[in-house]
Amino acid sequence: MKRYFNARLSGLLALLCLTLCVPVAAFEGAYVFDEAGTLSDEQAQSLENQAASMAETYDFGVYLVTVDDYTDYGFRDVYDCAVAFYEESELGLGDDHDGELLFISMSNRKYALVYHGYGDTAFTEYGRDRLERDMLNRFRNDDWPGGFREYMEWSEYLLSEAANDEPLG
Repeated sequence: MKRYFNARLSGLLALLCLTLCVPVAAFEGAYVFDEAGTLSDEQAQSLENQAASMAETYDFGVYLVTVDDYTDYGFRDVYDCAVAFYEESELGLGDDHDGELLFISMSNRKYALVYHGYGDTAFTEYGRDRLERDMLNRFRNDDWPGGFREYMEWSEYLLSEAANDEPLG
């Protein structure tokens, strides 16, 4: 019983830390949140415009979040931190919160891709693999803006294919 209580308490503290440390309200209505400062204002605005266009066209949110270190938010796993961020920020569009999130921790170069709602349909396993491969090739060369553009372009391509009832796979 004590272990269960400690595990629940740790989970609640981690969520509290996430909501206190990550300015969730700053994300409202935005698609790009570059806390780590990897993008110029112009680059961030270009990605923001591309994501907003996809939201309007496909009724699907495509999000990008960079943080300095995901462990600062009390998580041991970057994917868990990304899911908590997605849920706490109430990201996604429509009743099912349809969307995709690329969450990157810059200090340790760990990332997670989170798909929600329609994202599980539009982003097939093959499509996800292609998106990751091309994006990661850019990141390996420290081309962060190029990798983020690759992420947005692949996301748009996969959404367009799914909209035509031809998900890549």
